[in-house]
Amino acid sequence: MDVISEVAPSFSESPRLVFQGPLDLRTPPDVAEDVVAVVREGVSNVARHAQATETSVRVGIADEMLVVEILDDGVGVPESTTRRSGVGNLEDRAARWNGEFALTGRAGGGTRLRWAVPLAQGETT
Repeated sequence: MDVISEVAPSFSESPRLVFQGPLDLRTPPDVAEDVVAVVREGVSNVARHAQATETSVRVGIADEMLVVEILDDGVGVPESTTRRSGVGNLEDRAARWNGEFALTGRAGGGTRLRWAVPLAQGETT
């Protein structure tokens, strides 16, 4: 929530934030640090590049995966874009946890960022 508050002044309308599932009980501290970094990088990229009017951030648990999804209705991902350090960093953070990262265009415009890592590894009890 702090990340959204930090970046909110960069948006015409503050990003919508949704939490799903027992995140505080299931997320190992090291993974939680990466989740915060992923959300920060993702929404910062939307603010800088997307020209979006609506942005949503969902952090939740689905099929034993911790998932961060950021959706916007902006200009989408340019076809000629080369990977930049921020996006590469998101890929690296997913790989560290045997997870996955995807940045794709959305039908009708905008971008979908999806970062997901399995919960079973390193899960605290």
